[in-house]
Amino acid sequence: MVDLEKHMGLSSEYEVDPESSLSIWYGEIREKKICDLTVFDLARCLRQGIFPEHIIFGVIEIIKSDPFGGDLFDGELIRLMSTKLDVQFWRNNKKARKRLIEILKHHPLLSKPDFNNWTQYDPLLEDLDEIKRDLDSLKIILLKTETN
Repeated sequence: MVDLEKHMGLSSEYEVDPESSLSIWYGEIREKKICDLTVFDLARCLRQGIFPEHIIFGVIEIIKSDPFGGDLFDGELIRLMSTKLDVQFWRNNKKARKRLIEILKHHPLLSKPDFNNWTQYDPLLEDLDEIKRDLDSLKIILLKTETN
C-alpha cells in the first residue's frame, strides 16, 4: 500500500513549520501508509477534515474491532463520523457507507437496541448516553443517504 502522499497525488514538497504541532503531524502522516495510521491519526484527520475519503476505511475497521475507539475519549470515532461527515460524504463514498452499515447491523454491541449491555464490555466506560446519541445520529445520517 502506498503512502497518503502518493495515494492522493500530493506534491512531496511540503514545508513543515517546526513551531506548529499540527504542521509537524501533517508532514509525518503524508509519508505514512494508510494502513499504518493510528487511532490518533485517524481521529485527528477527521477532526481537521484532512483526507476523510482516503482514511474512512481505516476508521471503519477500528469501529469494527473497537466500537468505542477514540483518541481523546471513548467513542470519539463514532462521534466524529456523526458530526464531521455529512450526508453528501456518505453518498459520495458508497462502498464505505455499505461497509459501515454492515458493521452497525451485525456487530454484537452496535446492532442491539439495548445499550445497557455496553457496561459489560468495559465497566470503566463513561458517557454511554453520549456514545448512544452519537451512534443514533450516525445512523440517521446514513439513512438519509438512502432517501432523497
